[in-house]
Amino acid sequence: MSRRLLVSIVVALFATLPLAGQTKQWTPLRTPDGQPDLQGFWTNATFTPLERPNDVTKEFFSKEPSLSNIFSSLIFVLLYLF
Repeated sequence: MSRRLLVSIVVALFATLPLAGQTKQWTPLRTPDGQPDLQGFWTNATFTPLERPNDVTKEFFSKEPSLSNIFSSLIFVLLYLF
């Protein structure tokens, strides 16, 4: 039992050692006029489109409740109560 306690204490001490080196607060670089410095590696190779497809509506949620939403709400309430 004492061997497990000793190993646990040693592991806890070694786990806290990297935290000691993180005392300096990082501040982002700024340009001379005070704006954030955005220099670096930039790429336009992305899979995220900048425009929405034509078949997507403006509303994210539908106004009328669907049957699946009603059932999921009912199951949630029943599980919460029991």
